[in-house]
Amino acid sequence: RVKTVSEKPPKSLDIPGWFKQFWIYTQRDFWAKISNTQYIALNILEAPVLGFILAYLIRYIVDPDSDVYVFRENANIPIYIFMGTVVAIFFGLIISAEEIFKDAKILKRERFLNLSRSAYLMSKLNPHALVSLIRSFGINSLDVYPSMSLCLGTCDMSVAEMVSGYSAFVNRGIRTAPLLVNRIENNTGEIITTFQPRMNEVISAESSYKMLEMLQAVINEGTGRRLRFRYNFTAQIGGKTGTTNNHSDGWFMGFVPRLVSGCWVGGENRDIHFNEMSTGQGASTALPIWAKYMKKVYADPSLDYSEDEKFNIPEDFEPCNKMESDSIIIENGIDDIFQ
Repeated sequence: RVKTVSEKPPKSLDIPGWFKQFWIYTQRDFWAKISNTQYIALNILEAPVLGFILAYLIRYIVDPDSDVYVFRENANIPIYIFMGTVVAIFFGLIISAEEIFKDAKILKRERFLNLSRSAYLMSKLNPHALVSLIRSFGINSLDVYPSMSLCLGTCDMSVAEMVSGYSAFVNRGIRTAPLLVNRIENNTGEIITTFQPRMNEVISAESSYKMLEMLQAVINEGTGRRLRFRYNFTAQIGGKTGTTNNHSDGWFMGFVPRLVSGCWVGGENRDIHFNEMSTGQGASTALPIWAKYMKKVYADPSLDYSEDEKFNIPEDFEPCNKMESDSIIIENGIDDIFQ
């Protein structure tokens, strides 16, 4: 007689989670470098050896009859600095080229495993670099810590910061800070002073075009598609839904060619939350509010927004091609876009 088993057998072929993949990548990179004698020797010896060679070649003594060398009297110091910079760049390119070629083979070999790209990237990048990028998007929250989990969206930020960051995707990579007052007038209507929003370039124009393509796909075929079939929007819209743990926060960031806006639904206390994903997700809580707000925007002729407006994406742009930001040239930078 066969014994009846009610428990499911343990699984051993599941794709590991994000943190597990990150740990595997980090361990593999560390041990691969430690075991590579040529790599270690090159990194340890190349810089000092080249430094000694350069120091000897450009050694300079003011008095030919003296054997005393005084560094501050060396007229070749600028040349030394220049040559040292060239050597440093060459040294960095050697290491980078080795990493690129090796990692390309690894990714090609493991592509069929459907592993997490973000875990792989975070194993290669310093979290401090990600914090710097987040700050450039106008996120000034003190809750942004340089941790490995940051790429999962673990920090708190305001709706105003999110809207400011999303403006870079519409403005060809240039973020626009929110501006509450654009001019001051006296009691007779005379303009005393005017203000312009702060702007800074955070990504290339080509990167912003790719983000527009991806965020429009969220609305056309992703978690925001109910804007099409339930609220009957026909305009070009980009957006992103968001939901935190236990459905405590529901987000929706939406934008059209000339307007970026966002909506958050939640409680000040994290214990206030929905019980189910179907009712607590951002697509069910924040998105309907944004949809009703946007309907009123389009219905008000004084605001001059139309569903016929299109995003400013070049007709020959191919989002799947490799990035060639140098081919998109803005002669005068921000001044050329915002005249």
